[in-house]
Formats: sequence, C-alpha cells, structure tokens
Amino acid sequence: MLGNIDQPKYRQIIVELLMVVSIVLERNPELEFQDKVDLDKLVKEAFHEFQKDESR
Repeated sequence: MLGNIDQPKYRQIIVELLMVVSIVLERNPELEFQDKVDLDKLVKEAFHEFQKDESR
C-alpha cells in the first residue's frame, strides 16, 4: 500500500494520518468505520481547510 506512493512527503503524511486514526480508535473503542476510509480524500480535505485558514 505505502510502497505505491512515490512522493516521500506525501507518504509521510499518510503514515501520520494512519497513526492519528489508530490512536483515536484505540482511545474510543465505540467508534468504527462502516466503509473504507479514503485517505487521499481526507488529506485533500485537510489541506483545503488549511488553505482556508491561512487565507484569513
């Protein structure tokens, strides 16, 4: 999975995102995903929110 990501910086972002998701799920066992998680979409949405915050 991670070997398919060519850009090292983007791979690192995905690894850190997985770590955050893992911690959240460990601390909140009542939470679960019903479907697959689109990590690319999460990163893109987070970047979009970051850009909105920076433009203020």
